[in-house]
Amino acid sequence: MNTRISHCSNSLANYYICIEEKVDGFTNRGPNPGDLIYLVVKIGKISYCGARFLLDEITDYKPWPDSERYVHALSIKEIEFCEPFDVSILSDAGGKYWAVKYMQGAKPIREEEAIRVLDETFRKNKIEELFRFPEEPSEPEIDFTDEIIEDEKEAQKLVKEVPEAR
Repeated sequence: MNTRISHCSNSLANYYICIEEKVDGFTNRGPNPGDLIYLVVKIGKISYCGARFLLDEITDYKPWPDSERYVHALSIKEIEFCEPFDVSILSDAGGKYWAVKYMQGAKPIREEEAIRVLDETFRKNKIEELFRFPEEPSEPEIDFTDEIIEDEKEAQKLVKEVPEAR
């Protein structure tokens, strides 16, 4: 079992669809049944986690409006909710490139410290029902992974620290 973050970008609709339809979709085939997923959505400039669950069985069911993006979908089980928390708490464990390390492509989180921080923060903020974010005016969708690294030295540091970011 791996621990991963599934990031819905800034699509609250997709975030709610995952939970209500009990299915999660991925743009790669990495996640597997039994993986623990922390579901994240970006509100404004902050990425929040408000739910976690286990992946169950592979499915063809893809209820999202942009379903063509998802090459891999799995049903989910054992859904838990929490008062949403800012996942930038992972920066202490993951360093400067924590977002690329932990959120890009739903990669497995390898550092025990990061897994511990997620688990403890989730448990501390656990609630019984899904937290509904206040509706905000829609912004153009911007994928958090599309940040531009302008300095070549910065890009080299990134690849050295997170080789799979190539």
